[in-house]
Amino acid sequence: MYLTLANELEEFRADVKCGLVSPEQVNRKYRELMLWGGAHFSAYLSLRMTFTTILGISVSSLLTLLATHFAFAWSIQRKINQGKAASEVTGHLLRWLPWLALLGSQLVGLHTITFLIYQPLGWLVLALSVALTFAAGVVAKRFVRRIEQVEPDPGLWLSLMAVALREGVGINRAVAALRQVTGGPLAEVETEVLRAMADGGSVARRLESAAVLKREQALAAKEQQVERLPIKLLLPLGLFLIPQFVLLLVVPVIVSTLQAAQVF
Repeated sequence: MYLTLANELEEFRADVKCGLVSPEQVNRKYRELMLWGGAHFSAYLSLRMTFTTILGISVSSLLTLLATHFAFAWSIQRKINQGKAASEVTGHLLRWLPWLALLGSQLVGLHTITFLIYQPLGWLVLALSVALTFAAGVVAKRFVRRIEQVEPDPGLWLSLMAVALREGVGINRAVAALRQVTGGPLAEVETEVLRAMADGGSVARRLESAAVLKREQALAAKEQQVERLPIKLLLPLGLFLIPQFVLLLVVPVIVSTLQAAQVF
């Protein structure tokens, strides 16, 4: 979804720059964006689009900005999907490994499955093992859900400020509009503005560079989180894995051996 939106916005921006769309079409597209933002990101994207409306930022600049934003969101989502795939494979393998070992033990003549099916104690062992498998699945899903959330674009406010300055909006007016829509000072953004002013040169260029850096850092952090997930799954799933091995493999063999020796 994010990549499709980014490409669509880039194509529409190019049409605007080439004069291939009428003002009515531009206004209609802008209204669609406002409605779409209100429906999907009422507390996030719509607030930022209100900022652009107050300052009168051009539709072409807004489309470029949104295309960058959705491209970033797509990059984050792609990392999440890759991590989910690897983590789900790891989770399924660990959850079903004791059952595969159980099948192997039956094939080599230990009669573990026979014990689980025909012995009352085996029914209890089987019920406990199924409960452990279910619990392992719940734990694995909770770990995967931790990486599913797409973080807000950390550079979007900085990019908005940079666009406003490039279009001739004064720094004081842009900061005032920012405070108006956010309900007060946004320390992180205003700190970057002050740092850019102190460094000299183009404030807009420095703010955009800071926005790019923040997006790269967020993407790298998400990538590290995704890469560590399969390893993090090993410990909690291992706590369910060891009891399952004991119940499904050790207990049937011990009980069968004792029964054969007529202890029971």
